[in-house]
Amino acid sequence: MSDGALPGIARGVLLAAGLLREGRLTPAMLRGADAVFALNSLCAREVVAIDGHELPRQPACLARLVTYLDG
Repeated sequence: MSDGALPGIARGVLLAAGLLREGRLTPAMLRGADAVFALNSLCAREVVAIDGHELPRQPACLARLVTYLDG
């Protein structure tokens, strides 16, 4: 949370379910990730590229996140 994440509902739900972990990320780490998601209490979106670098798509992962958020 020291890097700017807010203690929101979506964050709490996903942390409790073990679907989210917090930590400091660098652009290189994000570019090398299996999947990257941006979320808030209203929606979750899959990040498809970072600085022009395409990221792998993980629709099943996104569906799982949404299921927990809709809980």
